[in-house]
Amino acid sequence: MRRNLFAIGICAVGIFPCTASRSQSAAPGNAFHTSPDKWPAPRIYHTGNNQYLEERMELSRIPYAGALPEGVVRSSNQGYGFVTRDLAPGEESEAALIIEVFNERPYLTRMVLSEPYRNFAPEVRWINQKLLYVEVWWGRLDGSYYIFDVEKEEVVIAETFHDGKIAFKQWREATAVPNASGDEGGEPER
Repeated sequence: MRRNLFAIGICAVGIFPCTASRSQSAAPGNAFHTSPDKWPAPRIYHTGNNQYLEERMELSRIPYAGALPEGVVRSSNQGYGFVTRDLAPGEESEAALIIEVFNERPYLTRMVLSEPYRNFAPEVRWINQKLLYVEVWWGRLDGSYYIFDVEKEEVVIAETFHDGKIAFKQWREATAVPNASGDEGGEPER
């Protein structure tokens, strides 16, 4: 106990650094955890906030008739399930993805994601017995992922992600890093 207090005291007064300092590429306000000049290839990168959560996701409850729709994907404990579908012509907005979640209540939790980019298929899958992973692209460069707790009926994690191909290419061109063939800029050989 006394040793632990001594170690805490040393850290508190700053004799020894208790945490590693963040590199410049991971500085607050920088979009990249690691700057593209350190990437071996283009990648998806994440930004902590989710600008699309409020404007493109709507959660509601709809009556549950007692029969789950066809195509329901059950959680591993078989207690919960979800089904995905597009809005039918004439519904609120035809450009939307709907996820309906059964969580042993007299209603379904309905998640409507408006205006997803249809060139990339959304991904919806169970992480465990009660957490649902939802990934959707909003365009060629931006997307979001959500972790939805079906028992609490709320999004517990929401982040925006971005396709890093352009950032990678621009960083390489700006720093004139030769690729494997000796040309400056461009993507490395794969």
